[in-house]
This record gives sequence, C-alpha cells and structure tokens, in this order.
Amino acid sequence: MQMLNFVKIPTLLLLLQVISINAQLNYPNTVVTIVIDPLFLKSKDENGNVDKNEFSARLESGEYYSTNKCCDVFREVAQSSVPGNWKKYRCIDVNSEIMTTNKNSAVLKVVLNLKFLYTDEKEFNKSTIARTIMNNLNNGNSSEVLANNEYMGIATVVWVETNAIDVFSNKPTSSPVTNAETVVTIVTKTNFFRWRDAKGGIQIGNFLAQSDSGEYYSTNKCCDVFREVAQSSVPGNWKKYRCIDVNYEISMNLGDTVILQMMSDIQFIYSGIKKFNNWTIYGDFWEKMKRPTFKEVYHKNDFAGFDYTVSVQTTTPNNFPSKPKRSSVTNAETASVKHI
Repeated sequence: MQMLNFVKIPTLLLLLQVISINAQLNYPNTVVTIVIDPLFLKSKDENGNVDKNEFSARLESGEYYSTNKCCDVFREVAQSSVPGNWKKYRCIDVNSEIMTTNKNSAVLKVVLNLKFLYTDEKEFNKSTIARTIMNNLNNGNSSEVLANNEYMGIATVVWVETNAIDVFSNKPTSSPVTNAETVVTIVTKTNFFRWRDAKGGIQIGNFLAQSDSGEYYSTNKCCDVFREVAQSSVPGNWKKYRCIDVNYEISMNLGDTVILQMMSDIQFIYSGIKKFNNWTIYGDFWEKMKRPTFKEVYHKNDFAGFDYTVSVQTTTPNNFPSKPKRSSVTNAETASVKHI
C-alpha cells in the first residue's frame, strides 16, 4: 500500500506539471523583438587593434558605467519605445565586425537583439515602435549617451510577434505569410523657411515640385517635392505609390521668419516578398538629393534642413490603406542618418 502511494504521488505531481506546461503553451504571448545594427567610430591602440567590447552605458540614476555589452547602450531607448507592462526583458550582442578601417580608427558594426515579453496577445503597431525608437534616439538624453560612444548611425529592425512557445529564442520566429507584399516607406522630415505676411500669417501648403518633363508646378503637398527622387531611388515594378503629409509644426520662431517642419510618408508597394536592402535605397535617395537638378528644387522651396528614414517591410495585404490597420508583419528594416 505504501508503495502504491509512493507511485501515485509523483504521478500526480507529474500530471500537474504537464497540465501547467500545456496551459502555458496554449496561452498566447506577445514578443516584441528589436534588432539594432549601430555603427561606432573606434580608435586603434598603439598596436593597431580595436576594442570591440568597450562601451559606455547609463544607469537609471543618470550615472555612466563601462560595459562590454553594446546592447546596454540602447537599453533606455528600447524600454522607453515599447508599450509598458512587459514581463521579461533580454538583450544580447549577437555579432560585431569591423566595416572599414584607416590608420588611426575603424568603423565597428554591432548587431543587437532586444526582446520584450508580454503575457497575453497584444495588438502592437510595428511602425509606431520603429518611429518611436528613431525619435528617442534623437532626443537630448539619448544623443549624449550615443555621443559618448562615438555613434555614427543605425539601422533598426522591429519584429512584432505573437508566440505560444519558445518566446525567447535567439532567432525571431514568424508565421507563414500568404499573398505577402513588400512595402518600401520613405519618411521625410523637412524644414522650410517661411515668412509671415502683413497679418502675421504663414502659408503652410505652398510648395514647388517638378513634373516628369522637368517643369515646375505648385502643390499643397510637401511629399510631391520628393516624388521624382523617391521613385528613382527604389527598385522598379512597384504596383502602388502613395505619398501623404503626416503632420507639420512650427519648430522655430525667428520673428518675421519661422521654421516650418513637415513630416511626409512616401510608400511603394510590391507584390510578393522582395529582398530589398534599406541602406542601398537610403544611399540612392541621398545621392539623388545631391544632384544639381534637385539642389534647384531645394532652393526654390527654401529648405532649412532635412532628415529621413527608409524602411523595408514584408507584410500581409491591407498594410497600404489611408488609415493603418493591424497587419501581420514578419520583418521590417529602417535605415536612418540625420542630415542638416
């Protein structure tokens, strides 16, 4: 009888463990995975070597500390960019490599993986998280941390996944995508000089854009200014094109003159999954912006500076409506370097 009880008790415990595990596996979790590819300028030592594991991060108290984990540098930015109430957080340095080198310095690229686990199914917008990251990287506090590490630029990749198992695996998982589409989005943030009229008013929607024939035309859409450059910078055979001005603000008041800042989204949608390189598109766009023909556009519109990002994302249909809807995103990459 004692032997029978001895067998039954472990069996019951094992059964309870199995029930508990099954309950966990059947309960949906949401994992937000952020993969960041920052570039740093690193000085060589007297022997010509580069220390790939020397970084400066900041505590919540504001104090700086030395760390051999690059992902610690971006902890504050990442945690302030995702929705709150996550249960677990993890960051790892996946890889690092020297990109270019000269006599005294080298450019180091590090691949980081930051994950946030939520214990139920959430409807998070990947684009919102990606944009929040880029905005947080440009604020004063983050700029100081990055400057201390001689940061040069970044590419941000954001996965938003719903997983029931293996939620903290090293490689992001994704659900099968049917009828997938690839969307290239160029987000421009452009500053313009504007002069007040006799009544102190400012013209917001007054821009000059170039038609395919090279002639100028007046438009109330800022994104039209970049149409020709954008269309010549992305791969061909896109099936839809859209440009919208998202918002505007007066970023600086100079008396009779103000700085008008416009944010615009330019999107190209392709059928199927395309392996486009966001940095290639970014570089092509920048080279086109430097052409003499566009410099003329630059002067005609009284540019005061600009910043832009390029993202490539694979998604299921319905990611291209005028109002964003929830979509199943398998990956998204954003390239961004600030230009003034």
